[in-house]
Amino acid sequence: MRDFSDNLLLYPEHRIKIKIEMDKIIIKLPSFLALELFRSAIIPQNEDEAFPVRLDGKDIGLFRVIDLRYPLSSGTDELISMTFTRMGEG
Repeated sequence: MRDFSDNLLLYPEHRIKIKIEMDKIIIKLPSFLALELFRSAIIPQNEDEAFPVRLDGKDIGLFRVIDLRYPLSSGTDELISMTFTRMGEG
C-alpha cells in the first residue's frame, strides 16, 4: 500500500489541504499532483474501485472517489478538489 505522503512530500505543505470527516476525506491539491496520483495508479481511474488510504503512516481504510472538481481557471496556482468516501466493511 502506498502512502499519500510519498507523493505529497514533493509539494509545499501549504499547497495541500486535507479535511477528514466521519466517512469522507476532502483533499485540495495542485493539479500536477492530482494528475500524478492518477497516473501512478495510487488513485484508480475506475470510479467504482476502492483503494487503501494511509495518512501519516496510519491505515485509515478503503475509499473511493465520489467527487472531482477542477479549478474554475487555468492558472498554475489552482487546486483540484477530490472527495473520497469510506467503503463499508465486507
